[in-house]
Amino acid sequence: MANVPPLAAVAERDARAFVDLYYQTADTDPAALHRFYTDTSLIVANGHGYQGFAQYYTQALQPLATSSHEVQGFDAQPLAAWNAPLPASAPCNVLVQVSGVVQYGSTVESRPFTHSFLLTPNPTTPGTLYISNASFRLV
Repeated sequence: MANVPPLAAVAERDARAFVDLYYQTADTDPAALHRFYTDTSLIVANGHGYQGFAQYYTQALQPLATSSHEVQGFDAQPLAAWNAPLPASAPCNVLVQVSGVVQYGSTVESRPFTHSFLLTPNPTTPGTLYISNASFRLV
């Protein structure tokens, strides 16, 4: 258990940077979100499933008007394999849960949302994470 606090701090730091960059990209250039995903990423948005960013973008994001996300909070949880303790420098999955409000286009009404991500170490680019699973829901 001695390794949990440093690993949690790393997860928190990485998640904060991820959340800031992800929603900035989503609001300014949604097509560029492909950088966060792979062809095998599994995404569920409001109950509809997609495999890979291309399918998610063309069927779910592209038809939407521009967005403006306001993140109200997030949590990050490092996920060590088999609950084994890991040193803070070891790559591990990170579960990120985000809540906030989003406004689409020129509508006045903002909608609450929840967004969960499973960030996984990228085997092709050591030291980086990608979204292996994501779930988005308007509340």
